[in-house]
Amino acid sequence: MGDAELPPYMKPLFMSGNSQKIFECVCDEQVTEENPHILISKAKIMEDFKMRAAVCDFHPVKKQVSNYPGEEILLVYDPDYKYGENFYVCLTEAGKAEYMDSLKKEEEAAEEELAAEAEAEEEYEEIALEDIILKDLPSTPAKWEEQGSEEDLEEEILTTSRSLISFMIQRKRKLFGTPIKFEDRSVEAAKDAYIECTSFEDNTFDMHRQEHDFAVQNVMESCEKACQTEWKKPRTALSQYVPRTLPPAQLEKINKSEDLAKFC
Repeated sequence: MGDAELPPYMKPLFMSGNSQKIFECVCDEQVTEENPHILISKAKIMEDFKMRAAVCDFHPVKKQVSNYPGEEILLVYDPDYKYGENFYVCLTEAGKAEYMDSLKKEEEAAEEELAAEAEAEEEYEEIALEDIILKDLPSTPAKWEEQGSEEDLEEEILTTSRSLISFMIQRKRKLFGTPIKFEDRSVEAAKDAYIECTSFEDNTFDMHRQEHDFAVQNVMESCEKACQTEWKKPRTALSQYVPRTLPPAQLEKINKSEDLAKFC
């Protein structure tokens, strides 16, 4: 049960899944935490009294519902079981009006708060735009601080792993500054007009993997054990009993005793 207390005109009420479907107040679908209240027709509840009698979930408040003066009864969803059940019902018109007025005031307060926030944001933007001064300042690099990734960065640096090849290209002096005419020409028109570097298989890097036959056998270890118990010599065992009776004189004395008379 919840620790909070409801007003006198409201009562906690448990609504089963079947009743939620009948009265169209399925939790987290037709009623949610954001929109928890719903108005249910009194006539529909009275009809459910006739159909299901004590099975109806409104049966604990049947008397109050029957005497309810209005046509619609307020039902509020309680997802956190704050008041002990998953719903609570309002049983007076005045209580329903008070609840609806409080909701209206909360909505108006929320709208006013949003409007105030929007207005304050607009004023802030106007003030901020007036005070902004743009300056083109040179960026100053921050000091490098080692955080443990220096080795990883060094591995990513591309470095030469072999000696560089040098080329020297020469031409005759008389060819410097002379006019040059370029034209389209087929590569087949002149010998050695182009060099084709086609892909080929380099036997230097051929690798052959030798095949091996391996066999693995797994055998469970086993052992032999024996246990011998000593069997005692068999023998016959018997018992005989007879009822225990009292002598006739003692029986007569007991029958005439005062203790037996009081007992009877």
